[in-house]
Amino acid sequence: AEQVKQVANRIPATLESNIRRLESQKGDLNEQKERVVDNMQQFFVANQRATSQQTDFSIFEGLQSEMRVKLEQAKVARDIGQHAADQFMIIDAATVPDEPITPNKPLILAIGLLVGLIMAVVASSAAEMMDTTLRNEEDIPYQKPIIAYLS
Repeated sequence: AEQVKQVANRIPATLESNIRRLESQKGDLNEQKERVVDNMQQFFVANQRATSQQTDFSIFEGLQSEMRVKLEQAKVARDIGQHAADQFMIIDAATVPDEPITPNKPLILAIGLLVGLIMAVVASSAAEMMDTTLRNEEDIPYQKPIIAYLS
């Protein structure tokens, strides 16, 4: 019983020292966490700056190449302009027509009339071939006697 009392008396002191040690470790871990977060933020900012610089560089590089192309085109146009009289010869000069060009109305009317007549003949032939009306005795396909006529 005496030993249990001694052990029980030592427990609060041991617990307090363990709590102080854990709080100290907690403070150290919080400091480490803050340093890691700061380092991550600095790395992110540095990475963003590097990416932005690369993007800017590629944009400027593209603009420079476009400007080189434009410069070459301008030089070629200048050279052609200086030597154009030597390179090209006019064979037949352009002329203004005496009367304006208009649709040929008689030709259009004739073609329309011809196409209309052809379509009318085709339509009437098709209608006649599809007609099943009986008009006289010869139109009956069966050789049977006729009993009555309907008018």
